[in-house]
Amino acid sequence: MLHFMRISFLFPFVFSLIMLTGLSTLAQQRRTVGVVTMYSDTAPGYTLFAPLMGTDTYLVDNFGRQINVWKSDKLSGASDYLLKDGSLLRCESLQNMVFNGGGSGGRIKRTSWDGKVMWTYDYSSNNYCQQHDIEYLPNGNVLILAWELKSEAEAQAAGRTTRGNVWMDHVVEVKPSGSNGGQIVWEWHVWDHLIQDKDQSKKNYGKVADHPELIDINFVNNDMTIGGGSSADWLHTNAVFYNEELDQILISVLDFSEVWIIDHSTTKEEAASHSGGKHGKGGDLLYRFGNPAAYKSGTNADRLLYLQHGPVWIPKGYKGEGNIIVFNNGNQSRGSSVDEYKLPVDSEGKYDMKKKPEKVWSYAPSNFYASNMGSAQRLENGNTLICQGPSGTILEVNERKEIVWKYISPVTNNSIVRQGQSVGGGFGMALNQCFRAWRYSPDYEAFEGKNLKIPAAPLEGGELIKVELRETNTLLSSGKHIPAEFSLSSHAIPSNSASMVGINVKIPSNTNAKVKIYNAEGKEITTVVNQYLSAGDYNYKWNANGFARGVYFVKLVTNNYTVADKLVLLK
Repeated sequence: MLHFMRISFLFPFVFSLIMLTGLSTLAQQRRTVGVVTMYSDTAPGYTLFAPLMGTDTYLVDNFGRQINVWKSDKLSGASDYLLKDGSLLRCESLQNMVFNGGGSGGRIKRTSWDGKVMWTYDYSSNNYCQQHDIEYLPNGNVLILAWELKSEAEAQAAGRTTRGNVWMDHVVEVKPSGSNGGQIVWEWHVWDHLIQDKDQSKKNYGKVADHPELIDINFVNNDMTIGGGSSADWLHTNAVFYNEELDQILISVLDFSEVWIIDHSTTKEEAASHSGGKHGKGGDLLYRFGNPAAYKSGTNADRLLYLQHGPVWIPKGYKGEGNIIVFNNGNQSRGSSVDEYKLPVDSEGKYDMKKKPEKVWSYAPSNFYASNMGSAQRLENGNTLICQGPSGTILEVNERKEIVWKYISPVTNNSIVRQGQSVGGGFGMALNQCFRAWRYSPDYEAFEGKNLKIPAAPLEGGELIKVELRETNTLLSSGKHIPAEFSLSSHAIPSNSASMVGINVKIPSNTNAKVKIYNAEGKEITTVVNQYLSAGDYNYKWNANGFARGVYFVKLVTNNYTVADKLVLLK
């Protein structure tokens, strides 16, 4: 007969990784790579990362065990994404000899879960080159962040005072076709939205402070910049991100220490102008923040960002939904931070350009610093995943800013460092450096129908880490009020033939409903129900016969709410 303990809590829930039989005797050795810290309030899921000096992309579980690897013959072009069908969308470096700055890519490749190349698209020539980042859109198109070459003569005619050629950043939207083709269906260029106040006889002349929607072609950041400010790589944009609800695009501009937001609802013609689109501004900036000095509207005291990386909107339903979270690299004296900002925007996506964003959360411990690279991601349970790029270190911190999971990538230039050995490197850049990392929930569509064969040992070898338990876990992180008439509970059912768990569901209104069972590692065990339900009470049964003792989770997902129930089988 099944003996049974139950703990209920609200979603986004935490898989409390209680030690199961077989894990309780793990040795605690000195750990130099892989998972070096894990607490029970670590968010469940699988983490994707690509060594910047390597050719492969890895997906690991919370113990550092390889779930999948996508192999390539090209070095990373910085960014990789796991799509809903289980394929990998990856930037790869073609080592363009003209655009040879940091983050230079040139190729976008989509590879199936089992390693078959589905699509490639090269955006690389002597006049343009993809760089740093891409974004997969809901319609199947791909946003590409890129450079385009403008000659010294062209730049001077546009009002630029610095000598030399310049790489002007732009974004193109490509509709894939065939195995290696695509059509550009939308585009936006910095070149179309410039201003300068140096020479009235040249293009783009105006008062910079009166036009924050335009980009000062003569601004040079006083920081030690990656692009160099006066060099060809003037802006060094490093991230592009799409907000479907607002139909807006976010762009990270490192050498301005700013984040820009533009309208995607425009046509190609409107995007090149100053009117049109949902907000009537064409391709002009809808909002910008981070460094008001970039448009002569503030001093260093007003500054928020310092050479930042990886800003993203926090998804709907997550803690801080609609805010922007960003890895703020800083400098050696200031240190780095991960900051969350609430923007002055209404429900229609209209911004007040005169208002600063409000910083609502920040992670900035002492000795936390990454000179370049980095990313941040808000997770379902309210924790935040952070990639400290130069050291190849990935952290997960909770709302109290405690580290609940720490992973040091054991992958260098396509070799695996064994546990106990040093990664190596110098000048603040380890051989395992990663541009960013991303955590995917166990119920993400990419894993449906996949036979996840989890190895016994982590990538670097050795024994699995022992999970440290916390007395308190995050119970409610979405900030949403769950109605009292909405509930999920489970209980043991006495049976002579099997170990049965009863699952009670109560929902206040008609909805689509899924009830699934997960094990302690976040792997889906079974689906109990997946159908449209009318308001009311429902009772289901799960036959736990044949399943090992330990921690399991029952999760109910509806159109508006999600709850989970944690149970411990003590057979």
